Amino acid sequence: MNTDCPHRTAATTPTGGGGPPGDTATAVIAVGLDHDQLTRYFADVEPVGRIDNGLGIDNDEQGRPLFVCREPRVPWSELWPQAEHLG
Repeated sequence: MNTDCPHRTAATTPTGGGGPPGDTATAVIAVGLDHDQLTRYFADVEPVGRIDNGLGIDNDEQGRPLFVCREPRVPWSELWPQAEHLG
């Protein structure tokens, strides 16, 4: 795991922890969510790939989309309670 990220968090995974990003955070990586869902919360949603474990093992994450989401439409303090229910 890359620990150079300024803030790691997971809205739908309790072990991700960390709570919401600060209101100054302008970009996040979304895993496995729907593009249309994300555009409700972010002005810029860029598809950047799909999860591939490289082993062909079918699991909940295999093949799910990855997005870089920028420019939150509202501050994180408002977005976070909604984000916890996206996944």
